[in-house]
Parts: sequence; C-alpha cells; structure tokens
Amino acid sequence: MNRHLSIFTPFHITSRENNLTRSLAILLMNEPLFLDLFYREVIGKSLGKNLLSKNIIVNTEVVAKNINIEDFGIKKVYGVTLNAVKYKENLMTSRSTEEPRIDLIIQIDEVLIVVEVKPSEEDPREQLNNQIKRLNWGTIDKNFEYKSLIWADILDITFNLYSFRKQLASPSLYLNEFKTFIERNFQHLLPVPKLSMESLDNKKLAERRIMQIKKELNIKIHGDYFDEGVSYILLKDQSIAERCELGLGDEGTLDLFVWPGDNRNQGRKLYKNKFVLEKIIKEIKNQFQELMPELKVNVLGYTYIKFAHIMGQGVYWEDLPIEPTRDVSELFKEVGQMVYKKNPEKWENSKINIMKYVEDKEIFLNKFNNYFEKTNRNFVNINVGNQIKVSFTLKQIEEWEKRNETIDYLKKTVDIVMESIFPKR
Repeated sequence: MNRHLSIFTPFHITSRENNLTRSLAILLMNEPLFLDLFYREVIGKSLGKNLLSKNIIVNTEVVAKNINIEDFGIKKVYGVTLNAVKYKENLMTSRSTEEPRIDLIIQIDEVLIVVEVKPSEEDPREQLNNQIKRLNWGTIDKNFEYKSLIWADILDITFNLYSFRKQLASPSLYLNEFKTFIERNFQHLLPVPKLSMESLDNKKLAERRIMQIKKELNIKIHGDYFDEGVSYILLKDQSIAERCELGLGDEGTLDLFVWPGDNRNQGRKLYKNKFVLEKIIKEIKNQFQELMPELKVNVLGYTYIKFAHIMGQGVYWEDLPIEPTRDVSELFKEVGQMVYKKNPEKWENSKINIMKYVEDKEIFLNKFNNYFEKTNRNFVNINVGNQIKVSFTLKQIEEWEKRNETIDYLKKTVDIVMESIFPKR
C-alpha cells in the first residue's frame, strides 16, 4: 500500500483533533476485541460473548440535543474525557454552548458512552459537562457517571493487541494502520515504556520515562495536587538542598543527584555543624544496608565552589580536588562570602584563598576575569556546595518497574539521602 494513503487520514484536511477522533471511531467499529477492551476501560467489565448480540452504534460529531435518551432506550450515560491527563474527579462547571457537538458516541444496547477527545493536556471536562447537560433527557432522570481516560493507556492496549495479532500470524489492517498513524502524527501520546536493560538503546524513550518518574515522585513527595510543572524533583524541605535530579549514567545505571549547600542560605544552615563528605557517603550506604539490604547501590560525592550573582543564580562552578575527609564547613567559613569590587583588598584575598583549592589556577583566574573582573558586575556570591550521586543498576530498576515499585523505592532513597545529610534533630 502507498504510505501516503491511510484508512485513518482523510482526503479532506480537518483538524488534528478530529482526525484523531475519527481514527479511534474506525478502530472501534472494525476491531471487536478493541471495542470490548475499550468498553471495559469505561464500564469496568467486559462485554464478552454478549458483544455479538448487542445493538452497537459508533458515530462522531453528533449534536448533543439530537440524542433522545428516552427514545433510544438508554438507561445509563458515561461521560468520558480522553486526553493526556488523568483526573480523579469531574468539575462542577460547564461551558455554555447551546448546541455542542460530541466528538464520539458509542451506544451499546442500553449504555451510551459520550467521549470528549483532546490530543494534548487540554482539560475537556467543561466541554463534556455541557454536552451531557444538552442531551435530550426527556422525562427520565439523569443517570450519569464520569470517567477519565488517558491516551497512554488506550494506546498501550492498542499496541499490545497489535503484537498479539502479529504473534498469532493474524495481522489486522486496522491495527497496523492505526499504529502507523499514531507514530507518525501523535508521538507525544505514545505509551512510555518502562526502564529496562534495553533503555540505553533508545535514550529518547528512556528520558520520557524518567520525566514521568520525576512527575510521579513529586506527587509522592508533595501530594496529589502538586502542579508546579518543574522538570526536577522538588524536595519537601529546601533548607539544605532544593532539588534532586534523575538521569541515565554512562555505565548502564539510573543516577539520583542531590546538591546540599548549593546556595548561601543552605550553606549557612548545613555548615553550622561539621560536614565531612566521606562520613555522609558512609552513612547513606549504612542506611541502605540496614533498611534495604537487598539493593546494590553505589554512592559518590564531591565538593565544588559556586560563583553566583543576582538572586544566587549560578554563573559557573569550580570542582574542588579536595579530600572527602575534609570538613567542608571550615572551607565554607574560609571562602564562602559575598565580595564586592569596591573593597579591592577583600576581593583579591578571596581569589587568593580560592586558588589554594582549585586544580588549575590559571583557568580559574581566566574564568573569574571573564565572568566578573571584565564585566560590570560589582559583586560575586561565593558558596561551597556538594554533589552526592546514588546509582542503581538498570537491572535493579527493571525489577522495580516490573513490580510497579520504582516510585516507592526512589522516595525511600530521597528520604535516606536527606536524613543522612542532615538528621532530624
């Protein structure tokens, strides 16, 4: 078949949203098993063997008021939002359009499913509520239930069904074409594969899963309504560190990073007491051994000097080749300060002190000159921070993913690291 021709791509150009709805309707009408699986996602039970005997209607772009609930013999209406966001509950508000069109309807015997489709995170609930309100209910009481579906789940079902048919040597034209249509036009809706040993072969997909993990971990830490939209893991108590990060390591690991003492406020609190990085790393390892002895974990760390300007924003960093047995709090007291050009003696002494610790003094001076000396910046905020990295093998992560325990284990990891750095007193 010519690849520019597809069951799911109409010759008449319409909106992406309408094309997506149309493709879903075609699949529902032509793949009975997919229809049954979709029905189960909404209703909570399968049609099973009764599917063949049911009166089934699938249609798109239907004016809500033209659906006569009483005359059509409908006893139950399910209102469904289908987009990229899972909602726990419906809204109490609705739009006010007098003759709204319903994206997709599915009537199976006495059940009507009304679906509002969005190819993004746009919230469709107010549109759906308006459509339900404008149905021609007649004299019967409203029997309505709300359901939230996401594309990742629906596409996961579709692609698994595609693989199932392929293994049976009974491929489906509709499933084949639908899969190609989605992959070409709506990649952002594709289900995200779990992390595994094969993740290094497709780092782009792995990064999508890591972003998903970070989002779920933020919800685990801050609660269901966390919606700051940050791309990192925001810590609950930011007094000694603001955030954690996740990333794939070069050696086939998943690495969690945290930076205690990264800004001046954090440094002032963190370094009130003795801070020896080697002891912190040893304590983290001991906590893992005590609480989760089955895990293989690697912990590393190093200290750096951060040069910042307005609002503490980092300008550049100097990694310090100092012994992990050194008390970083003493180093912070020596070099951590705000220095101004108007005080040239303190300005120069600050550079001299820092040069005792940096590895390449010439590179340090060149950077300092370029970022501060030769600019109109009249001060620099110098701070001492630490990076701590906890690494797990992808084999270990793969086991967590299979058991849906990744978020729980990473939350425990964050708790262990933060408690080891700054025990609650």
